[in-house]
Amino acid sequence: MDNISFAEYIESVQFLADNRINFKFPNSSEKHAAVVLANILRISNKVYIYDDNLKGDIAFAHPLFEEELMNFCKDKSKELTLIVGTIQGEDQRLLKFLKKLQNSEKPKIFTYSDAFVNEMNNITTKLNFHERTNFAVGNKTSYRIETKGGRYDYEAECNLNNPEIAEQLRKAIEKNLSNCEEITY
Repeated sequence: MDNISFAEYIESVQFLADNRINFKFPNSSEKHAAVVLANILRISNKVYIYDDNLKGDIAFAHPLFEEELMNFCKDKSKELTLIVGTIQGEDQRLLKFLKKLQNSEKPKIFTYSDAFVNEMNNITTKLNFHERTNFAVGNKTSYRIETKGGRYDYEAECNLNNPEIAEQLRKAIEKNLSNCEEITY
């Protein structure tokens, strides 16, 4: 999906999501990440997001994410779990946004432990990605995983229908979530 306009990128990602096509594609900016994550939310019933914080640098980079986040949270049959390093600090824009939701709509938020991070490093290394990289996984099929391993470097590999990788990420999270502390907000 190189050399296409941003509008074409949005259309292409939606096409891949709607048609459940197993196709690996790149993601190179906050806006691109917001589009991919919006589509993961749109096509999934259960989503995990593993990140450093709740600043919302990706979440509010494009309005499509905010729209799909609201739709997802309002649907009681869907489940969103965020696993983050911290919810402290003034610049936690996504946390402020989530606090405005009704209690029944709020996603679960956990702060990760060193043990959890070590296990996520093990799985991302096993899958040939960098250690300490942020990722999202939807259902058992879709994922977005950052490829550089650096903070605020948004290059990522995405696939909206690859059960082989998505299932391994999901299982690793679910197996190790008990090592994290759930946050009440």
